Amino acid sequence: MFWAETMPQLEKEYIDTGKARLTFINLPIPQLHPNALAAHEGAMCAAAQHQFWPMHNLLYAHQPDWARLRDPSAYFLALADSARLDRPAFGACLGSGRMRSVISTERQEALARGVQSTPSFIVGGTLLAGFAPIKAWRPILDSLYQQRQKGR
Repeated sequence: MFWAETMPQLEKEYIDTGKARLTFINLPIPQLHPNALAAHEGAMCAAAQHQFWPMHNLLYAHQPDWARLRDPSAYFLALADSARLDRPAFGACLGSGRMRSVISTERQEALARGVQSTPSFIVGGTLLAGFAPIKAWRPILDSLYQQRQKGR
C-alpha cells in the first residue's frame, strides 16, 4: 500500500522538491515472502547499474507474478529488460550472489535499530512502522523541513 498510495505523493511533494530524502534499507523477510531475498538481490543488481528505483518499482508492480515462483530469476531478467538494464551484467550479478553480503549487513543494521517489519521508516531518529497515508506524513515532514530551514 505504501508503494502504490503514499510513495507517489511523497516523491512529488517532498523528495522531488528536495524537502526530504528517502534511503532504502534492505530488510528481506523470507519467512513471509519466500522470494524476498531474490527480489532484494535484483534491486541491488539494478542499483549497480544506477537503476535501483526503476527496478524497485517494477518489482512491486509485478510482485503477484513473481512472488510464488520457485525460481524468479528468469522473471527478474525480463524486468531488467523493462528497466533498460544491461541484461548480461544484471544476470551475472544475480548469479554471483555478490549482493547478499550488502543485503545481510543492511538487514542486521535495521534489526539492531528496532525495525521488524516493512514498510518501516526512521524519521528524525524515530522509528515509524507500517503503512501511513500521505496526510499522516505531511505534518511530520513539514515540521522537520521547517526546523532544518531555521537551522540554516
